Amino acid sequence: MDLLTLLFRLPLMPLRGFVQLAEAEEARVSGEMSDQDVADVEGQAVGRLVSSPADTSAGPRARRNGS
Repeated sequence: MDLLTLLFRLPLMPLRGFVQLAEAEEARVSGEMSDQDVADVEGQAVGRLVSSPADTSAGPRARRNGS
């Protein structure tokens, strides 16, 4: 993904997650997805929102230092 595309998509990323949750709930209501499948989608969406850049950058640093 080039820088220009990222700049245009970045502000819309939270909205995309919200739309994905709404689609999963709609699929559950129509019977296309089970409650467990919807819970998995919700867990993934929350995981993306909650994870911070500090969490992802700590891993490689810790491995380089031998911890």
